[in-house]
Amino acid sequence: MHELPEASRWMVERFGEHAHQVRVALAEAARASQEYALDAKAGSKLESNEAYGALWRILGHQVATHMNFLPGHEQVHPKDSRFPLIVFRGTLVFPVRYSSSPHGGDKIRIDVSEYRARVYALNGREPEAVQGHLDLGQEFDAGRVRVVRDGSFGSAERVVTVACAVSARGGLQHVYYGEAAPDALGFLDWTHREELPQSLLDSSITGLALSSDPGVGGRFDQAPLPESPISLRTDAEGNQDQSATGGGGE
Repeated sequence: MHELPEASRWMVERFGEHAHQVRVALAEAARASQEYALDAKAGSKLESNEAYGALWRILGHQVATHMNFLPGHEQVHPKDSRFPLIVFRGTLVFPVRYSSSPHGGDKIRIDVSEYRARVYALNGREPEAVQGHLDLGQEFDAGRVRVVRDGSFGSAERVVTVACAVSARGGLQHVYYGEAAPDALGFLDWTHREELPQSLLDSSITGLALSSDPGVGGRFDQAPLPESPISLRTDAEGNQDQSATGGGGE
């Protein structure tokens, strides 16, 4: 069990007393996304990584799920988004996946669609280069949280980017978070950046972030196993069944 270092002043300014749990939630979301994407790849029986390629969407849903413990948060589904987003105290949490770089967080490049340009315009730093494709969205239902369905960003006034370096072969390598916007080439230009400790990405830690509603946001594999009705049968029981049904050999 590892103890997480004290949250920075920057984190506390945005997430208050929940800053510690937010970092844990981001790590749990990243680990769960990698696990589910690998499961999808294994289930597809394909040698390619086509099924694993859905990780970026899985990541978006997992971040929203693991951060739904924040009191009074909004869950928004902006126009053209493929997954819901969390807004807390005016801060929009925006997850992206990128290919790992030897330059660490200094050379993170992402695709910049018209949708992402709208996201980063919240920081007053709209990207210079915008690609023409859109991320087409779909409805997402939640429990007892405020869900904004008008295609907007709700009460968001700023964006916190969560950038995850993860791949099928290399695993979960880095998770950076902070304030950034893509430049003309799609490289994130950070005005503030922090990184989750590697120990947090590799294992569990104290102070786990929990959903405010035990029935919301749980993982499908955390439910108790059902009791199996299957049991061993004696030869006498088998013979009785055959007599009752007329079964038996020829």
